Amino acid sequence: MERIEADLLIPGGAEPVRNAVVLADGPTITYSGAAADAPDSPGAGTRKAAVVMPGMWDCHGHFMGSRSFDLGRLPRE
Repeated sequence: MERIEADLLIPGGAEPVRNAVVLADGPTITYSGAAADAPDSPGAGTRKAAVVMPGMWDCHGHFMGSRSFDLGRLPRE
């Protein structure tokens, strides 16, 4: 279990939360929200952060009309 204490939490679909906590159990986020409402997390490793955006991942890509993943062919096509 990991506990991240943040000055600011920016959730995807709600207003930002000041003085927040994110709890993660491996790859699963079990809590994100106000520190006052966070469940106890005995034994969790604790980190501090200025800002967290839980659940974000990079889903950005440019395919540029490529017909294959061979970037060597890109200039020829």
